[in-house]
Amino acid sequence: MKKLLLILVVALALAPNYSFANPSGKTCLDYRGVMVTWVASSSAAKVADASYTFNGNPVIVYNPNALGEKSANTRLFFQYRECGRHVLGMTIANSAQVDDWNKVDCWAANTLRYENGLKDGDFKALDEDVAGLSAEEWIQAAGPIRSVQTTGCFK
Repeated sequence: MKKLLLILVVALALAPNYSFANPSGKTCLDYRGVMVTWVASSSAAKVADASYTFNGNPVIVYNPNALGEKSANTRLFFQYRECGRHVLGMTIANSAQVDDWNKVDCWAANTLRYENGLKDGDFKALDEDVAGLSAEEWIQAAGPIRSVQTTGCFK
C-alpha cells in the first residue's frame, strides 16, 4: 500500500501542469448544449485547440503563455474561436474552407463584443495584431493562414 501511494505521489508530481478553468470566466456550450471543459496547459502547442475527450465530452485545451507577445485580446480571440468551433459543430468535421473559419472568427468577435465589451477600435487593433502573425505563430493559432477581418463581422 505504501508503495502504491508513493507511486501515485510521484506520478502527480511529474504530471504536466494542467488546470481546469475558462480563461475568460464565460460559459461555452457545444452544438449539443453540452458544457465545454477548459483545460489550461503550459505545454500545449497551440493557443487553444477544440477537441473531445475519449467519452465524447467537449474540451478546449489552451496555453495561456502562447503568443505571449500578442495582445490579451488576440489570445482571447483565438480561445473564443475554439469555443465557436464547438458551438458551430466544426469539431466534428475539421473544415479547411476559409468561409467556415470566417464564420468561427465572427462568432469569436461577436463574443468579444457582447460578452467582453470590446469596441470598434479594439477590433481594428485585433485585426492588425493577427495580420502580423508569422507562419510559426499561425501554427500555434490553428486553422489555415488567412486574413482575419473581425471588423467585417458587425453589420
